[in-house]
Amino acid sequence: MSVKDGMEYEGAFKNGTLEGEGVLTQHGATLRGRFEAGALVRGSILLKDGRRFEMDTSKGLIVEVLPDGTKKRIDRLPPGAGI
Repeated sequence: MSVKDGMEYEGAFKNGTLEGEGVLTQHGATLRGRFEAGALVRGSILLKDGRRFEMDTSKGLIVEVLPDGTKKRIDRLPPGAGI
């Protein structure tokens, strides 16, 4: 379903907001996981340049998944990663 500004979302809604499990794509980036109040709170982000991140805001955890599969904890997502 097209949401706004070229965003495509497939998943659960509540009161017109992304809520529950879903997949959001925009500008070549894909956010997949659990959304609450319209924001990804647990799941993965795949950017169009191939970089991949996993996050769980309840644990304050953001990791970058490197090309060799190792995971590197980071303090914040790079600009544009959260769309």
